[in-house]
Amino acid sequence: MESALAYQKYNSPIGTLHIYCSSTALVQLSFVPIDISIAAPNHMSRKVHLWLQAYFAGNSPNINFELEPQGTAFQKEVWQALIAQANYGKQLSYQDLSRKLNKEKAIRAIAQANAKNPIPVIIPCHRIVGSNGKLTGYSGGLWRKQFLLDLERGQLNFFPESLA
Repeated sequence: MESALAYQKYNSPIGTLHIYCSSTALVQLSFVPIDISIAAPNHMSRKVHLWLQAYFAGNSPNINFELEPQGTAFQKEVWQALIAQANYGKQLSYQDLSRKLNKEKAIRAIAQANAKNPIPVIIPCHRIVGSNGKLTGYSGGLWRKQFLLDLERGQLNFFPESLA
């Protein structure tokens, strides 16, 4: 990771999102600011900002930028599976995800990797629910998880026209 990451805020309906990018990839998206050396917004942070605008307008935008989450090889495998398997507007259980990863006995480890996702919303950990379909933990709080799921299902009563 570079010593100073480009930093940009995005004011969303679920609160301020803090965007941290290297010159080539999104490194972290956070609900709270993190204590690191930051630099002015760059091309990557602006691409992420535009993606977030499209997403919160109720669209399913393609990820058109690189992701570089920091974590273990196992965590990165889980996060990649979330992108590939947890489709927009759908939900998977931790058990479903463990089957898709061919690691059925690793449900708890998969849940822990999901909880440590450094790029929520974009790496869609909010789409993972308990086996009974109930919402389980989310780094931003269950109300944010419910909002994101409702947004993706088109079940919100509004779509903000501009979220700059």
